[in-house]
Amino acid sequence: MIKYPIDAVIVTYNPDIRLLLKNIEAVIDQVNNIFVIDNGSANFNQWNSLINRPNIAVVPLFENKGIAYAQNLGIKKSQSQNSDWVLTLDQDTVLPTDYVRKIMNNSFPNNAGIISGKFVDRSWTEFSTQVYEEPKIEEVHDIISSGNIINIHAWHKVGGFDEKLFIDYVDFDFDYKLSRFGYAIYRVNDVVFEHEIGNGVPESGMKTFLGLKQKHVFDHSACRLYFINRNRIIVRAKFPEFGSPYRMIFREIINLREIILFDSPKIQKLKFSIKGIFAGIHFLFRRRYLDEAN
Repeated sequence: MIKYPIDAVIVTYNPDIRLLLKNIEAVIDQVNNIFVIDNGSANFNQWNSLINRPNIAVVPLFENKGIAYAQNLGIKKSQSQNSDWVLTLDQDTVLPTDYVRKIMNNSFPNNAGIISGKFVDRSWTEFSTQVYEEPKIEEVHDIISSGNIINIHAWHKVGGFDEKLFIDYVDFDFDYKLSRFGYAIYRVNDVVFEHEIGNGVPESGMKTFLGLKQKHVFDHSACRLYFINRNRIIVRAKFPEFGSPYRMIFREIINLREIILFDSPKIQKLKFSIKGIFAGIHFLFRRRYLDEAN
């Protein structure tokens, strides 16, 4: 039986203040300490004074160093408090007030690297928010980082999160590293929490025409689209046992049609997406060259 208490790490970047405060209120009585790592938020002064509590430490970075850097820093601070487990949260995630207890009262094998509940996206309709309660505890290959309860020893052993990725696919990269080191990810399907991946594109005639009916399509900024397209290829190149990087390249090219459904500036989003794909391809073939040279 895994024992708790644990700490929590919340990474912020220009957060919705209402959601951030709701997030903190939901988790503050479930953990020992909360480390809020801020990636240079423009609205930092508006919310920093609102969360002045004895067990909350706010660490401003004064610039955006990426989610991987911020999470690693927060976990290091938790590690310095001799914690064995740490709960990682995005700024807009809202957990049930009994989330940690419900998760940690289950028994897990000793190889547990991550344990988590099941998220539902608050921006989607019922087809994408169904909750499957069987099996109650399920081993999965990958999982988003928000809502994760991470084994700090496992995090340290695999080298933490890859800070070169900056943002997007950082969580899956970490998941795959855990697997290579013999750790497993367990999801408790009857413990549910709210999370929002991005701006969901609603159903429409154009979406159906493009062959994307009832597919999860999310609109992002041009900058985010660069990292999404680049990092998905990079992570597949690093961990081909979880999916071919060449198939991922093909998928990314096909998925460019989704930009028709996005908000403006569509041309800029297309350019950044293509730039990200080429950056991922460059990494793939450079890595292949180095592997062959060795």
